[in-house]
Amino acid sequence: KQGRLNDAQAWYQQSIAEGNASAGVYNNLGIIAMQQEDYGRAVEYLRKAHAAAPDNINITYSLASTLRDNREFDEALLLYKQVIADNPGYPNIHNDLGGIYEIMGRPQAAEREFQMECDSIPAIAAGDNRDPDAVVRLARAYNGLGECEQALAMLSALIEVLPRYREAYYARADVQTKLGDIAAAHEDLETVRNLINHPETANVPGASVPAAAIDPEAGQSSGFFNDIEVALKNGRTLRGRLKKETQTTMTLEMRVGDSFGTITFQKHAVKSVKKLQ
Repeated sequence: KQGRLNDAQAWYQQSIAEGNASAGVYNNLGIIAMQQEDYGRAVEYLRKAHAAAPDNINITYSLASTLRDNREFDEALLLYKQVIADNPGYPNIHNDLGGIYEIMGRPQAAEREFQMECDSIPAIAAGDNRDPDAVVRLARAYNGLGECEQALAMLSALIEVLPRYREAYYARADVQTKLGDIAAAHEDLETVRNLINHPETANVPGASVPAAAIDPEAGQSSGFFNDIEVALKNGRTLRGRLKKETQTTMTLEMRVGDSFGTITFQKHAVKSVKKLQ
C-alpha cells in the first residue's frame, strides 16, 4: 500500500514539475499525505488546492477537516462556515463543528451542533433511511450528545452487516474512547489500518463474509421477519430473509436497527441453513 502511495505521489509531483499543477493534483497529494499521516504536508497541499479552486466545496471541507486534525481550530471554523453557507446540509458538517466546540470547552455550542446533525437526517429514526453513511453520522451525533450506548449499539449492528466498512470502525473507536474502553478502541483502529493496507485480504475480527453492501431497495419499514438462519464455516450465524439465491451465492436481507441492508456470500462459506418460518 505504501509503495502504491509513493508511486502516486511521485506521479503527481512530476505533473507539477512539468507545469500541470491544478486544484485536483494538489487535492490528491493532500489526500495521499493524510493517508500517510503527514498532516502538516496535507494542509500545505490542500491550501494550494483551495487557492486554485476556492469555490470547490469538497476541497474546502477537506482543508477544514485537516486543519481541525492539526488543532488549527479558528481557521477550520471559518472554512466550515463557508461550507455551511454553500450547503447547510453538507454531511457531517455539524458533527465536525460539535467536535471542535467540545475540545474548545464550549459544551452548549457543541450540543447545538450535534443536535442539528441529528435533525438533518430524521428519516433514519423512522426506518426510511438505509444509507450506512447516515447511520454513522447519526451515531456520531448521539455520541456527541452523550447517548454513547445507543451509538455503540447502532455501529456494532452496522458492522455486523458491513464488516469492512471503515467509517463504522472509526466512529465506534470514538464511542469506545468516550466510554473509557481504550483497548476496544485500539482494536477498531487496528482493524481500520488493516483494511486500508490490505482491503481484500485483511482478517476482520468477527467478519462473517469477505464483503457486503447496503442495497437501497432492501427492506420495508414495518413487517420485517427473519425466515432463515445461516451458519457459516467461520463460526458466525446470520439471521434474515432470503432475498436471492443462485447456484453459487446467497443474499440475505437483514435489519440493522431501523435500517435494512443485504449481504451476499458464497455458498462454499456456508456450513448449514435452517428455515425459521
